[in-house]
Amino acid sequence: MRVAIVANPVSGGGRVRRFGAEVRATVAERHPDAVYVETTGIGHATRLGADFVREGFDLVMAFGGDGTACETADGMLKAASEPGMRLPEFGIIPAGTGMDFRRNFGIPADPVKAALIALDRSARPVDVGHVTFHHADGSESTRHFLNVASLGISGDIVTTVNAAKVRGNRSGDLVYLAHSLREIFRYRPNTVRIEADGELLDTGAVALAAIANGGWFGGGMHLAPDARTDDGLFDLVIMRADGSLRLLSHLARVYRGRHTKSPGITIRKVRSVRVEAVGREQVSLKMDGESTAGLPATYRVLPKALMVRG
Repeated sequence: MRVAIVANPVSGGGRVRRFGAEVRATVAERHPDAVYVETTGIGHATRLGADFVREGFDLVMAFGGDGTACETADGMLKAASEPGMRLPEFGIIPAGTGMDFRRNFGIPADPVKAALIALDRSARPVDVGHVTFHHADGSESTRHFLNVASLGISGDIVTTVNAAKVRGNRSGDLVYLAHSLREIFRYRPNTVRIEADGELLDTGAVALAAIANGGWFGGGMHLAPDARTDDGLFDLVIMRADGSLRLLSHLARVYRGRHTKSPGITIRKVRSVRVEAVGREQVSLKMDGESTAGLPATYRVLPKALMVRG
């Protein structure tokens, strides 16, 4: 079996560098010819994922945060759509700040233990999100995501968390919590139009709109407690803008998954979502902890599109 590891050396404030040698040694015991490549910037993991598909690898593992996993899987899925290409199985070695996608499979946060799971467990079919979004110049792009795509307060939190990582601050759930509190009181809600499965669901000011394939988000928030990664459906979560104190109350409940019946929150299982900005407002999108371009955006679920070892 041909094995490759895509490693992001700056994930989690340097956790990949700290655990890199041990992870490489663990994998090399089983697969001495395993390939280990470190990324050098945004988009490199996407290119590597595509290259490993075209080179005929059997298992590709993403070593880093949710963004690294998302980029790698995106490259793999796009390359696998080319004639004659075969999609490898996918493994997760979490070492990022939030590390939310791995929670759906019970994969531990310890990178070495996670690497052993990726080597030993059988692969399971997992749904993938696909989004078509727009750039400021009007051009259009597509991308896959694994866990959660969102807009609203989550975007501001992710931006400040990523800035904190660049400055070398401590990673993990406390970083998300601290920046969540700060951004709640600075946030100005987005006004958007949301359609789900062709039905107009909401038009107005929202604090958060999330298209969830997995259940966890933002460093441990149990955003979509009923989400399943293999049911062929998204869990669409809409949190209306009702002021900073109400938003703070909502997010406190989200960490334990106790927000589902709260006033001002809608959760619905859907197959497709379209989000448009109302007026000329610029709304940025986030996918698996990383920034993308803006609205309008159309999301659809690809049932059981990726085989994940976990």
